[in-house]
Amino acid sequence: MAFRTVILSNPAHLQVQHSQLVITTDESSVPIPLEDICVIGLEHPAISFSSGTLQRITEEGCVVIFSDGRHLPSAVLTPSFQHSRMSNRIILQTSLSKPLKKQLWKRIVQQKISNQSHVVFSSDSNENTAHLISSLVSQVLSGDSTNREGYAARLYFPALFGAQFTRSDDSIINAGLNYGYAIVRSHICRSLAYHGFTPSMGINHKSELNMFNLADDIIEPFRPIVDAIILNKLITTDEKNLNSEIKRCIIENVIESTFTIRSQQYPLVAAVQQTVLSLLTAMTQEDPTLLQLPTM
Repeated sequence: MAFRTVILSNPAHLQVQHSQLVITTDESSVPIPLEDICVIGLEHPAISFSSGTLQRITEEGCVVIFSDGRHLPSAVLTPSFQHSRMSNRIILQTSLSKPLKKQLWKRIVQQKISNQSHVVFSSDSNENTAHLISSLVSQVLSGDSTNREGYAARLYFPALFGAQFTRSDDSIINAGLNYGYAIVRSHICRSLAYHGFTPSMGINHKSELNMFNLADDIIEPFRPIVDAIILNKLITTDEKNLNSEIKRCIIENVIESTFTIRSQQYPLVAAVQQTVLSLLTAMTQEDPTLLQLPTM
C-alpha cells in the first residue's frame, strides 16, 4: 500500500525512471519508488515536469496537489482508475434511496461530533463545553435535520481557538486547518477513485461545482484530528503564514495519526481505506450500520 506524501517547496525537475520518481534540484537528485507514493504536493512555480511524467504519476495512483502563492491547495489531480466495476458503482450511487442517504449522513455527523468532543476533552478547554458537545451526539436526527453539526461547530471552534475565532478569519490557524484538511481530503479522493466511486456524487454534499462531494462527506469525522494537531502545533506560534517547517510538521502529524475502527488501530491511509470499503458495503447491503467510521 502506498504510504508516502511528498511535498516539494523549492524549484525542482521531476521525471520517472525505472518506476521511480526522480526529483532533481541544483544540489541533488533523489529517486523515490512510485509505488510508495500516494500524494505529491507541488508548492513552487518553478517545479517542472513533462506531460508524460504527469501521466505516469497518475497511472500509479498518485494524487497531485497544486498550491497557490499562499501555499494553499488550488487544484487537485486525482487518478482515473479503470475499475472493472465502475459502471456498477455509478448505478449503485445513483440508486441510493433518500432514507439510506439520510441515515448514512446521520452516522457521519454523530461520529464527527463525538470526535470533536474528544478533542475538547483532551485540551485545556472548558469541560462543560466538552460535555455539551458530547450530548449533541444523541440529538442528531436522520439527515441531521436539526443541524446539530452546525451547533456543535459554533461551540467547538471557539472552545479550541478562542471566543473571537471564526473559520472565515485570515489567520495562520485557518491556513493550517485548510492545509491539513486538504491532505486528508486527497487521501480520501484517491481511495474513492481506486474503489470505483464517482467522487462528485455525494451523500449530503451536492454542489454542482464540486467534483469531490463524496470526499467532503467522508472527511467529516477525520477533521478533528487535524484540529487537534493545529491546536497543539500552531496555537502559540508567532508566525503569520505557513512556512515549509510548519507544513512539514502538519503533514507528518496528519500522516502518522492513528484512528480506531471497530477496536482496531489504523494509520490515516489505512483508516481511509477501511471507511471507504465499509461505505461500499453499507451501500450495497442498504445497511447504514455497516459504515465504519474513525474514532479518536
